[in-house]
Amino acid sequence: MRYLYRFLLENRYIEGLENYDPSILRIDTRDVLARLQRGDAGWESAVPERVAAIIEERRLFLEHAT
Repeated sequence: MRYLYRFLLENRYIEGLENYDPSILRIDTRDVLARLQRGDAGWESAVPERVAAIIEERRLFLEHAT
């Protein structure tokens, strides 16, 4: 894995993050997805406001989305 990581980094397929919000790293994506699929409105408070807006606008991750 170390060699793969080095290859990806050296060829600019991945880059380090700068100026990120560390609080976002605590989001439990599996929990948010499960809430979305159950129709539990509490998922919105688990993600940044803009992310929630995009998910709703595009009806992402919803089983009944068309």
